[in-house]
Formats: sequence, C-alpha cells, structure tokens
Amino acid sequence: AVVSTQSTGTITSYYFVTMSKIIGKWKLTESHNFDEVMKELGVGLITRKVANQLKPVITFTANGDNGLTMLTESTFKTSSYTFEFGQEFDEELPDKRTVKSVFTKDSDEKYTQTH
Repeated sequence: AVVSTQSTGTITSYYFVTMSKIIGKWKLTESHNFDEVMKELGVGLITRKVANQLKPVITFTANGDNGLTMLTESTFKTSSYTFEFGQEFDEELPDKRTVKSVFTKDSDEKYTQTH
C-alpha cells in the first residue's frame, strides 16, 4: 500500500489507494527513502538497519467515515493506531520514542502521513 516515502523538510508518506481498496491486509514489498525518514526522526543506525530489512504486514480497517485503524505486524514490532483524518495522534517509533503524526485524505486515491 505504501507507494513512496519522501523526506523534504517534513517527513511524509504517501498512500495512493481508494478507501474501499485500502481496507484489508497488505504485505510491504518495497519502500523508498525509508532510511532517510528514520534519520530525520533521529532513529539510531542499528534500529534503522533492522527496520530497513523488514517487510511488515499492514492491515487497514475502517474507523467510521473519517478514519482508519492501521495494524502493522513484523518480527521486530507490532503496532496499531486508530486515527481520524486531519487529527494529530501519537505514534511510537521502533526505538520507543513518540512522535506526533497526522494522516490527511487528499483525495479518494491519495492519503498523506506527516510526522
């Protein structure tokens, strides 16, 4: 489901799928610039090396009309976040630090996550 991750001042992840298509279970097959995103978040070298090797399974479920629950499962860490679009929430990083994160629904086919 993750198409690309870019790092330009703020840290942004792009999800290009419609709501009806995003609901379900997905296996991450590739990511782009993930190491750069983790560096900007201050994640240490060893944790970045481990995280870059993971291919988590991500499950999206609807949370009302304006949100999602995102369950990310890997051999390293399992995390779950329930959020409403446009509302800030706390996201725990692999090294246990917490950052503020916001998902916005840019269109029916594009979601943006900003840290």
